Amino acid sequence: MEQSKHTILLITSAYPRYKGEERDMFIYRLAEEVANEFEVIVLAPRDKNTLKREVYGNVKVIRHSQFPFNWLTIAYGSGIVPNLKKNIFLWWAVPFYFLFQIAAINRVAKRNKVYCIHAHWLIPNAFSAALYKKGFNKNVKLLVTAHGSDVTSFNHFIGRKIKKFILKNTNTLTVVGENLKKILAKENMWKKDILVYPMGTDTSLFKPDESTRNMERINLLFVGRIIREKGIYHLIEALPEIKSQFPNVLLHIIGEGNERQEVQESIIKMNLSEHVRFYGHVPHSELPRYYSMTDIFILPSFSEGFGLVLTEAMACGCISLCSNIEPLNNIVENKQNGFLLDRISAQSIAKLVISILNLPIANLQKIKIQARKRITENLDLKTVASNYKKIYYHLLNE
Repeated sequence: MEQSKHTILLITSAYPRYKGEERDMFIYRLAEEVANEFEVIVLAPRDKNTLKREVYGNVKVIRHSQFPFNWLTIAYGSGIVPNLKKNIFLWWAVPFYFLFQIAAINRVAKRNKVYCIHAHWLIPNAFSAALYKKGFNKNVKLLVTAHGSDVTSFNHFIGRKIKKFILKNTNTLTVVGENLKKILAKENMWKKDILVYPMGTDTSLFKPDESTRNMERINLLFVGRIIREKGIYHLIEALPEIKSQFPNVLLHIIGEGNERQEVQESIIKMNLSEHVRFYGHVPHSELPRYYSMTDIFILPSFSEGFGLVLTEAMACGCISLCSNIEPLNNIVENKQNGFLLDRISAQSIAKLVISILNLPIANLQKIKIQARKRITENLDLKTVASNYKKIYYHLLNE
């Protein structure tokens, strides 16, 4: 007789809303990897026209309301924090989000004998989980994973009080990057070890494919939210200088964001429309084709929680250029498996891109090989999932 699996409730505000949607795939793939040894239930917010319950592979997905009326949502799109920054009137809906989420946690945990809650992002998900643990079930184990903006934002008085409450009720804390570990350690709210487990990359999906290369153009690629913090304006402003040396340059921009219209207007003003293509959201399974066709992948961010798109690009054997910031500079070793900007500016981006494009092909090929090796050996999805399984077993026996 097969032994029943122990149940984990994974709480996230970012998850595919319906089958076939390929957004927020890291947590989806992590849940699938873990589900071969544990019973995994994902609790995520509902959106318009989404099902309350469904099964994705071996994972049960349950969706909680965000508000009494389904037409109002604060999750999805650009994400909760950017959505609240863009529209301050959404703040009045936040208490309802927490109430519905906590009620759903209580309901699901009771019905399914959940022994461990794994909450992704301190706010809102870990806060709701901590409130549930404090008020309803002190014996449940709480694992919290911080991703970036949940650590760097909410640093006002109330935000710090909320973080302190969350961590007081947390059993194990993980972060996706060394930079987040340093920030949390400096805040001195957590006395135990902070484990650094980056978001894993599915190297069986993200792999080189030379057949997609377009030799007629110099292809540059940006993947990410179209917002100022990602350095997108500096990248656009670097194009004229790059174009002066390589007239056939073409910048591909994949992603959506609150500043897309402003970026497009800048491109028109600079007469760069023939040298930039916008794709909007691209399904996750199609991204390897774009990575593999590019000459240089560029990520000039001012801040990153981890930089998953960078590891995906490197797994595809991309020549990658990124900001010299943590955690990106923990992944890229300058001139060995990629390139680091000396500073984030249009001039620096243009200078480095031109320099890379003038390197011998043999040199670039070595860098491509080392880029994929870095990911397959250290940042593969199966390795990361294995680390989380060890935590789940540890909490089970604690």
